[in-house]
Amino acid sequence: AGSALLRQGSRSGPFSVPAAFSYRMDAPSGDAFLTAITASTLVSYYLLIHDLSIMLVPVAVSLDRNIAAEATGYQPGCLMARAAALMFVAPVCESFVPLHFYIVALPLCIFFFALLRSVGGNTGTNPALTGEALNNFEYLRAQKNQANHTELLQK
Repeated sequence: AGSALLRQGSRSGPFSVPAAFSYRMDAPSGDAFLTAITASTLVSYYLLIHDLSIMLVPVAVSLDRNIAAEATGYQPGCLMARAAALMFVAPVCESFVPLHFYIVALPLCIFFFALLRSVGGNTGTNPALTGEALNNFEYLRAQKNQANHTELLQK
């Protein structure tokens, strides 16, 4: 029993330790919850397809926070949004490689480390969601709508 505990501890350590030390005191408390859900899913003894359902919470929150980064080009936000979108593809691995479901851990690891980077870094507020970048995004969307409206009027 002791060796099994040691093996599980050595497998979960590389994920649990960074998760524990990534939390900043000035970060929103929800960030620690998202990190805890992702880390616990990653180090779980069994990772079956229905175990991934708990990942809907961190994936949805991450997409909500970082989806505007795709339009503004904010690189850390783009990485987080793409990693979250990749998590929607992860369960498809069961269809293509049913005997090797551990491959699902690869997108989960990418998402986990992108989440640690966005939570743990001293990056502050995502500029894709505030200030000038959001105003530029709204301006570009208004310009596109105006162009579409003008094109419809010309027809």
